[in-house]
Amino acid sequence: MTKRVAIVVIHGIGEQVPMETLSGFIDTVWTRDMALVSPDKPHPDTGANRSANAAWYKPDPRTRNFDLRLVTTETYRTHDGQNRRADFFEYYWAHRVTGTQFDQVRAWIFGLMLRNPATKVPPPLRLAWVAMWLLLIVGVIIAVLARRWLGGEAMVVAGAVYALVSSWVIGKLNTVVGDIVRYVDPAPRNIKTRQAIREDGVRLLETLMGIDEAGVCHGSDYDRVIVVGHSLGTIVGYDILNHAFGRLNLKFDRARLAKGEQIHLLALERMVRAAWAHGQPLDAAAYRAAQDRARRELNAAGHPWIVSDFLSVGSPLTHAEFLMARDRAHLAEQTRQRVFPTCPPQLEFDRVSRQHGFTYAAEKAFPAAGPDVKGKRVPHHAAGFAFTRWTNIYSPLRGIIGGDIVSGPVSEAFGLAVSAQAPQGNGAVCTVSGIEEQQVLPSRDGEPADRKKRFLTHLQYWDMNVAMTPDKVAKHIAVLRNALDLKEKTAASPEKDDAP
Repeated sequence: MTKRVAIVVIHGIGEQVPMETLSGFIDTVWTRDMALVSPDKPHPDTGANRSANAAWYKPDPRTRNFDLRLVTTETYRTHDGQNRRADFFEYYWAHRVTGTQFDQVRAWIFGLMLRNPATKVPPPLRLAWVAMWLLLIVGVIIAVLARRWLGGEAMVVAGAVYALVSSWVIGKLNTVVGDIVRYVDPAPRNIKTRQAIREDGVRLLETLMGIDEAGVCHGSDYDRVIVVGHSLGTIVGYDILNHAFGRLNLKFDRARLAKGEQIHLLALERMVRAAWAHGQPLDAAAYRAAQDRARRELNAAGHPWIVSDFLSVGSPLTHAEFLMARDRAHLAEQTRQRVFPTCPPQLEFDRVSRQHGFTYAAEKAFPAAGPDVKGKRVPHHAAGFAFTRWTNIYSPLRGIIGGDIVSGPVSEAFGLAVSAQAPQGNGAVCTVSGIEEQQVLPSRDGEPADRKKRFLTHLQYWDMNVAMTPDKVAKHIAVLRNALDLKEKTAASPEKDDAP
């Protein structure tokens, strides 16, 4: 039976049209990636030589939305020569944030503007913060001068123009900034919206993992699930992964847990503990390989968690201290308390092993299970990024409109703060991170020059028309495709058919 990989794409802010984000994404990472399928293989629709890879749109009940479709690909070969398909899903949540009122947006914006820029506004956003105040001051000055110098008829015309402009600006703020406000601000009137978005997302992930609404695991059609978020969709995706793993961290088949080995899990934990204790950076490639081995070992113990990768693209998580907490100290406290999971996971002292780790004794989790699980370890509720690799793709900010003001690195905010006893100097770091940071747009270091787009790059991460040359794929496209790694090895048996 051919194994499958599921890719869940989560859109960003604005009045998104169902399937629009997903269609563009699939065109870049599947349809036009001619390295995925042998060029000698005839196109399954036409039988002719291929100039694109085939995919089919199909209704699917797992999305629970008739405006959405599953997009499934033709069979292709993995790196180890096995057959696989990719199924693409869009997690659509824009319908949950309609009807935003301007007073909600205004209160949130002014709340941000009234923050202390020295301590509560991240350095990359301080120029934008100053610009917001300058625009407000200039607007007030223009209004005062117009009232003083313009005559009656001119005031009527100016008032009409002002009303039109204000209406347009308010409408845009409500449909764009309003999405951010309704999701990141935990005010009472936003809780229902936040809950619905997260609950729907967790339900979709659980369904893909083979878990029914009663919480019973029936086994999945997939051996991997990849979650890709863009813009605000990265915060949504991060939250969904957080809550989903928190519900599933102890969902083992106890008989398989008792009989199985935990060599790779314990090796991963030792790797993280050593880096944390000595303030040394993780070897990124070694850590990611260890995560993959630990996830497969987890699955062998009957655990349903098959989310292999999280891709945050153009992510405002870089501004988490600004959007998700009161300030940097509050965000750090929330990560220490495991409200916000980190990569690698937060460590805790275990009285049984007398060491720090992100696992604890299984007999504590399953006190009625008997001695069979004695000596086994289980992950705590915020340890999802022990098994899920995190790749963050961003475009560096230049001024206010150069690059992407939304995105940036996330390792400092969501890495593991090192031990207070870690030695200083000799390359010691303050944060141990397992997140792979990828900087793109504009291209650098010998990559094709970005001739078309150096400003406002937030919507360009899978744009095939930016920085392309006839014989070379642009860096931002190559980075995205490599992060997905659709041809990653699988143990599935080969199969020959191509039927959708």
